[in-house]
Amino acid sequence: MSRNGLVRYRPMARRAVVTVPLATLWASPERERAETQVLLGDALLVDETRDGWLRVVAVGQPSGTRDPRGYPGWLPAARAASPEPPADGPRVMVDAVETVLDGRVPLDGVAFGTGLISLGEPGGGVCDVAVPGLPGRYRVPERDIVKAPRGTPDGASVLAMARRFLGVPFLWGGLSPRGFDCSGLVHAAYRRCGLTVPRDAHAQFEAATRVPPGEEQPGDLLFFAPPEEPVQHVGFFAGDGLMLDACPRTGEVVLHQIDGDRRATAVGAGRFHRRVPGALSPAGGMTFGRK
Repeated sequence: MSRNGLVRYRPMARRAVVTVPLATLWASPERERAETQVLLGDALLVDETRDGWLRVVAVGQPSGTRDPRGYPGWLPAARAASPEPPADGPRVMVDAVETVLDGRVPLDGVAFGTGLISLGEPGGGVCDVAVPGLPGRYRVPERDIVKAPRGTPDGASVLAMARRFLGVPFLWGGLSPRGFDCSGLVHAAYRRCGLTVPRDAHAQFEAATRVPPGEEQPGDLLFFAPPEEPVQHVGFFAGDGLMLDACPRTGEVVLHQIDGDRRATAVGAGRFHRRVPGALSPAGGMTFGRK
């Protein structure tokens, strides 16, 4: 509210879409810190334009209390554009690590999890697609895409998706097979399985349904925090005392035993999925909590 008592309204943000296969959102135009990444066709809200940069919100990446609209950050203006009228067709998703969209201007390095629109039945091993919000028609190898899933996935499916990226480098802010951070791996695996979850570990912890100690199932999320600090790390419980995570210690996505230090900083487990009867069975459930 201003001094004269009038309410100040934030100017209405304009809509935009990402026009490159992969782009980083930064904390500021000075690129002092990577915040997250966005994929081709991802929807943005643009709050400000400054010296060739856009202050945006990635609407497909919930950020908890940072911004109720999505994940905020700065993006070079050349990597986004105003959206075109949407194409009509069923949604598909890139399932390969990377693929190429062959069009008037080919797009190389289109990443896993990128959403596309099918423009007809596949033929000859390729499928005609459109990128949400962008003009043009492209062709993509049929083997590189799948129908976009719907509904709530079970934990085993999400864990299996994350396992595909064992050995991928750890990258702060990373959200693609070129590099993941811990919460980015969780977000990307759930995205591919059809469910949008928060982007950061602390927001994932706040949003997830708590799992009682000793009742953890493979695919549940394990959360870690130093004493008296917010959650700073997340990984998938893989059963038998194992965790799969994008690990800053090893510098890659790994499957490893939950060691003493991790146990000492564990604050609980959570899940975003409904348990499918018969789909999961107890496998090495563990009790977590501060010591």
